[in-house]
Amino acid sequence: MSMWFRSLAVGFAVAGLTAVPAAAQFTFNQIAVTGDLAPGVDDGAEFDFFSGNPTLNAAGDVAFEAFLRRGSGPDAGDVSSGNNRNAIFGPAAGAGTPLSVLAREGQAAPGVDDGAEFSFFGSPALNDAGDVAFSAGLRLEDGSGAGNVDTGNNRTAILGPDAGGGAPLSVLARAGQTAPGVHDGAEFDLFSGTPTLNAAGDVAFLASLRTVAGDVDDSNDTGLFAFVDGVLKLIVREGDLVDVVPADGLAEALTVSAINFDNDVFDGSTGFNDAGTLAFGLAFTNGTSGIFTVTVPEPGAGFVLLAALGGVLRPRRVARPA
Repeated sequence: MSMWFRSLAVGFAVAGLTAVPAAAQFTFNQIAVTGDLAPGVDDGAEFDFFSGNPTLNAAGDVAFEAFLRRGSGPDAGDVSSGNNRNAIFGPAAGAGTPLSVLAREGQAAPGVDDGAEFSFFGSPALNDAGDVAFSAGLRLEDGSGAGNVDTGNNRTAILGPDAGGGAPLSVLARAGQTAPGVHDGAEFDLFSGTPTLNAAGDVAFLASLRTVAGDVDDSNDTGLFAFVDGVLKLIVREGDLVDVVPADGLAEALTVSAINFDNDVFDGSTGFNDAGTLAFGLAFTNGTSGIFTVTVPEPGAGFVLLAALGGVLRPRRVARPA
C-alpha cells in the first residue's frame, strides 16, 4: 500500500485545490480525495485511501486503484474489507468520458464461466483511447453455481479489452489456463506487475508458468505474452533458443535464462508501442545478455525478432525445445 499517496490525498482535501510549494506555485487539479463519493457506485461508498500509482493518458484521463468505505448518506450500503472495498477507477466509456468505477471487489469478473468474482487488484494501465488493463485476484462467488476458485488453481488473471481498442473489458489470461505456444502443456500460474497497453488496445505481460504433465522448472517457468486482435500469443519463454550474432560475427543459438519486461506506470514508460512492437531484455545461460524488439503481427502471421547488436538491428530466429 502506498501510504504516501494516502497522506497526499488527505493533504489535498485540507489545503484545497491550489497548493503553494516552497519553490514555485502550481495549481493542483483534484481528481479524488478521501471522503469524496466514489463515482459509478450504487451504494453511496466514499473514497477511503488510494494504493499503487495512478496513470494518465493524453486526454487527461486518470486511472487508479482505490479503497472505499461506507458513505455518510442515509441510504449508504455496507462496505467492508473482503467484501467490496477495493476497486479500479478510470474513464467510464473511453477517452474524455467521466471518471467511474470500472471493476470492484465482489463484482462478477467478465469473461469467466465459473461465477468467479473480483477479490483484489493491481495498478491499472491506461491508453490514449481510454482503455484499461490490470491484474486481478479472483474468488468464489457468494451463492450457488460458483465454480472452484482457489490460490493453487485459477485465482489470478489479466484483464483488458477483449478485441482491441474500445472493446469490452474481459479476462485475457487466467491462472490454470494452458499458456499458448508452449510444447509441454504448461499453465499460467502468476502474473508479474502491471500489464502494458498500447493505443490499439493490445496488451502484453510477463507470466510465470507451472507444470501439469510436462517439465516446468526454474529454467523455463517465465514467459512474455501479448494479446493482439483477440489472440493471445507467446513471444518468448525462458529455455527458448535465440540466434544471436555477437561482436565476432559468428552466429550462436543461446538459451534464454531470464526476461526483462515491465511497464512503469508512474513515469509512463512502456515496452509496447502503438505499432505493436515490444522491447525487452534477454539474459542467456552463457552469462551474456541483449536488448531485443519484436513486432507482433495479425493472427496467423509469423513474427520477426530483432536484436540490438552493435547498434545494428538484425533479424533473429527463436526456437523452442521439442
